[in-house]
Amino acid sequence: IDQPEFDVPLKQDQEQKIYAQIFREYLTYLNQLGTLLGGDPSKVQEHSSLSISITSRLFQFLRPLEQRRAQGKLFQMVTIDQLK
Repeated sequence: IDQPEFDVPLKQDQEQKIYAQIFREYLTYLNQLGTLLGGDPSKVQEHSSLSISITSRLFQFLRPLEQRRAQGKLFQMVTIDQLK
């Protein structure tokens, strides 16, 4: 999963760890927000993950890889299972 909102350039291992931490916190935030708004926790988690995945895919289609590479805004691909 690739989260475009953060625009974190990942050049070193430390930055990758920070990005994974930010991503986990963002996913937790979405889950808590959905639950506070009255959503079923299992459905909220499913929708949060789906939302991030869709956003990531759209971003990849809207911005070519070469352009992201030139701007130093490549993202670390992370699956939900890797975050657990």
